[in-house]
Amino acid sequence: MDGRVLIVEDEQSVASGLQVLLKQEGLHTEWVPTGEQALTAARQHPWDLILLDVRLPGIDGFEVCRQLRTDKLTVPIVFLTGCADEISHVLALQGVGGDDYILKPPLPRVLVARVIKHIQRHRELNGAAQKPTMPQVLAFGALEVDLTMCEVRINKQAVVLTAKEFELLKHMALHPGQMFTRTQLLEAVWKEEALCNYDDTVTVHISRLRDKLRSMDPNTPYIETKKGLGYRFRKG
Repeated sequence: MDGRVLIVEDEQSVASGLQVLLKQEGLHTEWVPTGEQALTAARQHPWDLILLDVRLPGIDGFEVCRQLRTDKLTVPIVFLTGCADEISHVLALQGVGGDDYILKPPLPRVLVARVIKHIQRHRELNGAAQKPTMPQVLAFGALEVDLTMCEVRINKQAVVLTAKEFELLKHMALHPGQMFTRTQLLEAVWKEEALCNYDDTVTVHISRLRDKLRSMDPNTPYIETKKGLGYRFRKG
C-alpha cells in the first residue's frame, strides 16, 4: 500500500531494519533518532503513521506523543518498546494518546499487519469525517425540495409531481446552474430505462414540470432552457 511512515528510533540498525520491512510493502519511510527531531518532522510534514520508540535521548517517546496530541495531530502513533511492563503500556495508550504498542524486537508480519491496519482505519475515519453531508431539504427561495420525504413545496404548499418529475427536479436542483443536455438527463433519471426512451421524453417531462412550478410561483422561472445546449436549474 502507499503511505508515509515516520520512524523515530535511536538505534540505526533497528531503524534500518524497519525501513527495509516497510518499504517492501510500498510504504515511504523516513528516520529520525531523537524526540526533538521527531517533533519537528511530525509538525512539518504529513504522515500516515508514526513508529515511536519509547526510550529516546532527550525527550522520550511518551512526551513526544503527548506534545503531538496537544497540537491536535491525529496521525496514528504506535510505540516501540522493549519493556513488557503493563503500567508503561497503559500510560502509553491511555495517558498520552498512543494508538498501539509493539514489543521489541518486533515480529515482521505482526508489525506490518498492525501498521497497515492503523493506516487504513485512520483513512476510513478521516474520510468519513471529511465526507460532506447532503442536505435533507434543498431550499431555493420559496421552493423546497425535500429529499427525505420526496416532496416539493412552494411557499409551504405541496407541488404534486410524478416520480420521474420529482427525480428530474431533484437531479437538477442538486447541481444548480449546471447545464444538462436531454441525453444526460435521460441517463441520470431514467437510468436502465434510458435505452427505451427518446430525448422527447425529457422535453415532455421538463415542460410538465415547469408548468406545475409556474402554476404555484408564476414569477420565478426555476428551469431555464438554452437552445442547442439543454436545461439548467437556476440558482436564484
